[in-house]
Amino acid sequence: GDKLPNVIGKDIYAVVFKSDALVPAGFDEDDETINQNCSLSATGHNPGYFCLSKVIKDGWKIQKELLK
Repeated sequence: GDKLPNVIGKDIYAVVFKSDALVPAGFDEDDETINQNCSLSATGHNPGYFCLSKVIKDGWKIQKELLK
């Protein structure tokens, strides 16, 4: 939404432009990497960037722990 704070992986999602499509960041990563990047304890380079991939892999459901 437009109210602060805006948080990557919660209300801001990263997408990547490929030659003919927009795809979620992390679309080509394995499940373990996506789950680690999209967790409350995520650390490292760009935590939360793969959350749209996680939401899609989880059947378009946002897990409750990600909304905290």
